[in-house]
Formats: sequence, C-alpha cells, structure tokens
Amino acid sequence: MDAPHQKELFISSSVFFALQLTGGLGLSLLAIIVAAFPNVNRHPTWFSFCISWSMSAISYSLLLLAGQKNRAPIFQLCATQAALVYSAPVLTGMTTFAMFFHVYLTIHTALTKADLSRIRGLRKLLIITPYASWTISFVALLVFSAIKPDYVQMADNGYYCNFSTPVPKRISASVSFIFLTAIVAFEGIITVCLYRQWRRLSTIGPKAVNMTIRVLIFGIGAILAWILCIIYLIPVIVASPSIDIILAILPFLGLIIFATQSDLYHGRGSNRASSMSSSKLTEIPSATL
Repeated sequence: MDAPHQKELFISSSVFFALQLTGGLGLSLLAIIVAAFPNVNRHPTWFSFCISWSMSAISYSLLLLAGQKNRAPIFQLCATQAALVYSAPVLTGMTTFAMFFHVYLTIHTALTKADLSRIRGLRKLLIITPYASWTISFVALLVFSAIKPDYVQMADNGYYCNFSTPVPKRISASVSFIFLTAIVAFEGIITVCLYRQWRRLSTIGPKAVNMTIRVLIFGIGAILAWILCIIYLIPVIVASPSIDIILAILPFLGLIIFATQSDLYHGRGSNRASSMSSSKLTEIPSATL
C-alpha cells in the first residue's frame, strides 16, 4: 500500500470511528442524563433509539475498542463483530421506525384529539420487537460464521470484520430498507400535517417551532440511511470510505438533534407541568423529538 493511500485510509478511519463513538456513546450518556431527571420526559421508544444506536456504534468499533484494529484479529472476535455489524441495521432500522411511529401518533393525537388508549399493546411491541429481532439475527449469524468460517474476513476498508458473501449484507439491508421506507413515508405525512398546522404551531411558541425543525432534520437523516440501504442492495456499487463516513454520521446526527433540546437545560430544575401551555401540541417536543 502506497503512502498517500495509507494516509487517506488513516484519516478516513479516524473520522469514521470518531463519529461512531461520539454519536453512540454520546447517545448513551444523554439517555442516562435524561433518566436521572424525572422532569425531562421521554417516551420509551426514545430510550430504545438511543440504546440501539449506541449498540451499533460499539458493533462497528469493536476491533478498535479491543485493540486489534491494526493487527490480524482473533477469529472469535472477528466473527462476533461480523455478526454484530449485520445485525445492527436490523435493530436501528426497527427502533428508528418505532420512535418515528410514536412521533406520528403523538402529533396525530395532538392535532385530532383521537383516543389511542387501545393501542398500548402495540406500543409495547414497538419496544420489544426490535431487540427480539436483533437477538435472532445475531445468533443466526454467529451460527453461520461457525458453519462457514472461511466467509469471515476483515472488510476492504480495514475498519471492521464482515462476511465475504454478500447474502447477509443484502438481507440486513433489505430489512432496514423496508422500515426506512416506512419512516420516509411517515416523514412525508408528518411534514404535511405540520405544514397545515404551521400557523397554529407558530403561535404556541419556540418549542413547537423547534420541534418542527428537529422532525425535518431527523427526516433528512432517515433519507440518508434509506439511500445507503439502496447502495448496499445494488451489487454493481462498490462500497467506499465515503459511504462508511455517511453511515457513521447517522448516530452523530441523532446526538445533535436530541442534545440540543431546550428542556434538557431548562426542565431539570422546574416543574414541567407548570411550563405547559393549554394546547396538547406543546407536549410534542418534550415527549418525542
């Protein structure tokens, strides 16, 4: 490997891991901080989202954290990371969908005053199903690596281990694509709802306006992830460091969106109920995005 290419790979890998770990570990820290302050209200799907992306960041950074990135990793560690890397998109795709679906339900309830008390069971499924699916996927891929050890390899970019066969990648990307397509559809529905209610939102105050902006930015991240799934599904497209960098941006983008919510800084020492407006729309920012 020539010196310029080696330098480029070092820079790209440094950026990749910096984004992954900053985003993933930052979301974990943020979830702990929110859990420590009862006046800052978040739905369980929000915590699930933070946990899943933290797990994803650790999955992609496992060799680095184990101190084996620049050497030939032991097979067990490499096989474990390969299984984690292909299970992570299933988990994050489903938890992101669950949170976005909750955002939709919250906004729909606030705007229409619909009674959604009958779907509490569905909300429990939104929490349980992603991790059950992740567990099944991870165990299945571990078994696959034991049956086909020759398929376990270091990825071409040298960042993490994966499988030489494209089948696990395409299955993982297909599952993520389904949920991300639903997320993009919900983003469109939510955007239309917010656009129609913009005058009403703007009169409530900056909380509702900031929530609208966060929903739109979050949607951009979902679209980026959706495009990545398409790239992984098309055989003729060869993965490049830039694609991995975009992948690493996603948890970092989530951290930026959630860490800039005003109630994190103003809601910890105040009575949340007293700060509420009479409109249910003011409940959206602190309960969802």
